Amino acid sequence: MKTGLQIMQTTKADRFNELVGLEIESKLKIIGPHSINEVAEIIFGMLQNSVGQYGIAPSMPLIRASKTLARHYGYQSRKGKIKKVFTITERELDGLLQIKRKGRKTFYHKNIMSTTEQVEPLSWTQWTAEAESAVIQQEVQFLGSKINPEHIFLVAGTMERNKLKIRVINKENNRVYTIGVDETTAPNGKAMRQIEIEYIGLESCENVFSFRQEIHATPLDLLELEIATEIKVIEQMVIGAGDQAGIRLKPTRQTKFKWLRGM
Repeated sequence: MKTGLQIMQTTKADRFNELVGLEIESKLKIIGPHSINEVAEIIFGMLQNSVGQYGIAPSMPLIRASKTLARHYGYQSRKGKIKKVFTITERELDGLLQIKRKGRKTFYHKNIMSTTEQVEPLSWTQWTAEAESAVIQQEVQFLGSKINPEHIFLVAGTMERNKLKIRVINKENNRVYTIGVDETTAPNGKAMRQIEIEYIGLESCENVFSFRQEIHATPLDLLELEIATEIKVIEQMVIGAGDQAGIRLKPTRQTKFKWLRGM
């Protein structure tokens, strides 16, 4: 059993991460024609009016929009299945290129997914054929596998992701979560609308370190389950808000890579 607790400042100055290297999230499929703007406004309104344990985080009091380009790279196994190797993301805001690698998965409450994740910035300012070739060569060495560089390819082209972010805080322990309502469009014009509820860390506040030291001895796998359980609570609040507005939201395990792979 893993033990100990590590709190590290993330790339965001306003939060601290208890579980470095893990992405813990829930996914909800948006059923029907509702726009992401409509869905985000309903969820935001529900949380803004909430007098319970969860509400809008002070560090982000409004809905925040973002746009990202994503390129998923994979290879075809001997059985013909396309398997993921890495993802390249490019932020519209500043053009930052990052590489994401994901590893083992653990599921809680049937659909809350915990995934090991590495995210690193790239030195290139543009994603060119030269950059692509160099990164593929690098990743083949990193994986230490028998995959040849020429077998790795861009799956289904470059996707455009428009996302509306709502930041939620658990008022009892200062944990913060992002509810991301997004629409991803593939090069063929097909679109996927989805909600992701993801743990992002601890809200910066006075005595945040002493607060977390109280549970310093908590085993990390139990901490992981605790966070997954909080995500499940938020998920049920979001589904309830959707039901009241006539919007059906369905828990799903479908990732964007699986969606692309099916094209």
